[in-house]
Amino acid sequence: MRYRLATLIVLAGYAAPALTAEGAAWYVDLGIGASLADEQKLNDDGADAEFDLGARAFSAALGYRLGPHWRLEAEYAQRDNDLETVYWPDAGTLLHQDADDGVRTSSLSLNVIRSFRFGAFAPYLGAGIGAAHVEWRMGVAPRGFGPNRIPRRPILDDATDTLALSFIAGFEVPLSARWGFSADYRLQHLPDFSLTGEGGEDYDLSHTTHTATLHLAYLLSGQWAPTGTLPRNPDRGWYLSTGLGSGFAVDSETANSIENLDAFKTGPVFTLAAGKAVSPHWRFELAFEQRENKVEVVDFNPERGQFPATGKVTASSLMLNTAYRFRPSRSVRPFVGAGIGAAWMDYHVETRGSLYLDDTATSPAIEFAAGLDIAISDRLGFVADFRSWYTNPVKMDRPDGTPFETWHWVQSLGVGLRYSL
Repeated sequence: MRYRLATLIVLAGYAAPALTAEGAAWYVDLGIGASLADEQKLNDDGADAEFDLGARAFSAALGYRLGPHWRLEAEYAQRDNDLETVYWPDAGTLLHQDADDGVRTSSLSLNVIRSFRFGAFAPYLGAGIGAAHVEWRMGVAPRGFGPNRIPRRPILDDATDTLALSFIAGFEVPLSARWGFSADYRLQHLPDFSLTGEGGEDYDLSHTTHTATLHLAYLLSGQWAPTGTLPRNPDRGWYLSTGLGSGFAVDSETANSIENLDAFKTGPVFTLAAGKAVSPHWRFELAFEQRENKVEVVDFNPERGQFPATGKVTASSLMLNTAYRFRPSRSVRPFVGAGIGAAWMDYHVETRGSLYLDDTATSPAIEFAAGLDIAISDRLGFVADFRSWYTNPVKMDRPDGTPFETWHWVQSLGVGLRYSL
């Protein structure tokens, strides 16, 4: 592994100074974000592992801008994804894994990135190749207490080095002469690699992660192109907006704090809103929002265990939102916001061969948001934001008539367009 990493560093060092262009500059970049790993097949019998949202994604890069469009960078990245569930169909069981079980990848890649400028807004695409060190840890968590405690049973605890391939898509905006902000999606794929289990069995695996990252870059020389100011405020008066995103639903416990809906799949988020900017800083809007997440597991309790599930939770809401916009006269405007409204919840979940939930409910909902408004033209703007949406209590009836109460919490990242009328 160390020889591959050293080779990449040397290649980056030789390649960057040899290429020059107007506006060329060295830069450093730091990124933080969250990653989601694809479901992993463990053997030919259909055993598979599902992963939780990895909120510990980190990257650091040293790069060279060849001009206004191309840049080359050497990037170190680390991603952690905890195991959510491990299902063995031959035994018909879900493993109750340890809190430390999961996959950690550390990689060093050489990335080539191409920017496309539209005023202050600069979307980009890129690709990378490098080396990764991947660590897998999986086992059955300890159970019980005292003399009856059953110790942890390890299944897989191994590491190896492998090839790392990346695809990159995002956008960047300058914040000052030297500082820049960017947000992107990075797909990293580690092709076939082999690990050895605690019992000597072979695991032929691959690993794919999807990471949303926020970056802060500093130019060591040169400066960003000036953003300028807009001819008019693009959000003055009435506007329409729409957005698409991806939402991660947090495990939701029932009112008795024993059972919970577990291992939600990341699902689509859709928004459509009409609003009005009442001042350069403040705007209000009425928004229809919909979130959908599939349910993978129902966790009854430590004694009864976890069981695979099918079905989904669909949350539709009508929200009254407000947002405060910073730097209202600039092309790039950060904002924070909050909203309150009503949610219509639709639950359909099956587990253990029978219907577990099939009911609807209405509940109050709140949300908080933070993001960026970026002007594309006098009337059209690009929006990127993070939203945390929560509703509680959600009261329903089980198929047998017993009451069921839970809550639903979805964290989402989205992009969209806003058009001033």
